[in-house]
Amino acid sequence: MQGLNLRLIILIIVISVIVSFFSIFIYDRFFALKVTVVDLRGFIEQTRVLYSAGKLSEQDVDRLFNNLKKQIDSLPDNCMVISSEVVLKKPKRANDLNLGIK
Repeated sequence: MQGLNLRLIILIIVISVIVSFFSIFIYDRFFALKVTVVDLRGFIEQTRVLYSAGKLSEQDVDRLFNNLKKQIDSLPDNCMVISSEVVLKKPKRANDLNLGIK
């Protein structure tokens, strides 16, 4: 009888740990707010400098801005995009968008 109670307790603990793990995983993946930082000022400034220097055509500038818009639009609903100007400290693991300028 004592061995049965011990097995039942261990089974309950294992099931609880598994359910807790998957609950946290699902919450983090689909519901938790993710923050993405965009250096919009730097993107515009670098694009302007390259365009003024003749290294980018008007079509290239349009392509870069369209690419930025597509990247922002393709992010999931639980992702918030903010400009880097409002970020006081960048975390070690920030989700930055690739703006396509070298």
